[in-house]
Amino acid sequence: MSYPAAHSMDTTWFCIDGNGHVAVAETWEAGALPEAWRGRQDGGDDVLTYLQRYGPPVDPRAFTTDPPQDGTPVGLSHPSPTPGRYWELLLSVAHPRVRDLIPGALPVHTTHEHWVSAMGPMPVEVIADLLERGFVTGGWSGGTWRPSWFGLYQYEHDSRYENTRSGPYVLEGQRPRTPLHADALPAELRALAIRLTEIRFARDDRFQPITHVPCVSHQSVWVDLDGNEHPLPD
Repeated sequence: MSYPAAHSMDTTWFCIDGNGHVAVAETWEAGALPEAWRGRQDGGDDVLTYLQRYGPPVDPRAFTTDPPQDGTPVGLSHPSPTPGRYWELLLSVAHPRVRDLIPGALPVHTTHEHWVSAMGPMPVEVIADLLERGFVTGGWSGGTWRPSWFGLYQYEHDSRYENTRSGPYVLEGQRPRTPLHADALPAELRALAIRLTEIRFARDDRFQPITHVPCVSHQSVWVDLDGNEHPLPD
């Protein structure tokens, strides 16, 4: 595992609040990063990847009824030739029972068609065969899997302060229906998480990590939750 020597721009890190709940946080260009962070630059994505593969089943109510707008409708006509590739797909199936034929498939509730989310390693031939036989009628890949689907809170650096000051982090999207507790993560990931014991993700729409733990930043000024500016040391 690589360890950043200093604050790298666009770092995704993750943290645990006083209730033991987990959030991923994105610095973008100007957000402050806790000095204690020892994960990868996109280390927050490691938590999401772990939960996609090994976490509890996704609450089907969390999904929207339409395919991801930023996904590419591929119809699986050009699957990867690599056997056992880890797919992240949203599939339209001809009948709900088809999902029993798809490894790692989870049901997705919709109002019009039968959808399943296929998140897990599987041979390309499995999906290609189901498509050819008409059991799978369409597929989307490259969609954004929202952290809240897996019980994670999501925060991002306030865009109003991008490239000028280190502002607070703000809650993005909806809070998870069932927040993930840190105990559900393996010890290796828990050890990397930044502990923010005074923060409650279920309560706080915004937080400024600088007021809780030592941080680093490329900026010379940071902004507290009241909008007051403070100098940052060089």
